Amino acid sequence: MIHPIIIAVMRSSNISEEMFFGPRRWKELVAARVQAIHDLTASGLSQAAIARAMRRDHATVNYWQKAKTREKRSAYYKVYHGARRILKGCPPCIVEKTTEEQRRQLLDLHAAGRKAEMRELQKDIGVGVDYTRRLAGRRRGKLPRAERVKQENIAKLKQPRPSPVLVRPQRVVALEPTPRELAHAAMMEDARRREMAPRSVTALLFGDPPPGFSALDRRETRA
Repeated sequence: MIHPIIIAVMRSSNISEEMFFGPRRWKELVAARVQAIHDLTASGLSQAAIARAMRRDHATVNYWQKAKTREKRSAYYKVYHGARRILKGCPPCIVEKTTEEQRRQLLDLHAAGRKAEMRELQKDIGVGVDYTRRLAGRRRGKLPRAERVKQENIAKLKQPRPSPVLVRPQRVVALEPTPRELAHAAMMEDARRREMAPRSVTALLFGDPPPGFSALDRRETRA
């Protein structure tokens, strides 16, 4: 059962239940989940109850409830990734994004085909090697592949699903057993009766047939 606060957040954010509780971590979905966690916290629920309602681990709820935890983790990973970039020989990552003047210079160099100067400027600024290409694509109105796939997936999830088709079960027609099957069934029944018939210890040791199944008993029965 979904908590009413979560239902209200999903309706206000226009997000389906599958998207809200799914594994995707898109910006819109994360914002809706964080809003639901804050609303559930304000309603007085415990951390364990919020985790059960959100279908997430309690560490995720704790991360979004405490700003100090987020700041500490952000500072740790900033140092961690900075050290990895230095070990790889890359320039230290600049926290501040590029300015309008820097983006204009990169686009001018990209348009003029001066790739060597563009790479040097990218290295000085501290951006990736594909930054200018993606920037030029965005200016032309072309989204990066990851963003384009994300938008397509969101559109697919928001499409109404077709109603399930009800299939009428087929009638099972009982077939008449063949003479061979009847004979096999009679043989198996006779073997079962032989096995279950009472025997004496002597009969069990020497393999004598049970009473009523020997040749003499059958001849007397026929007579």
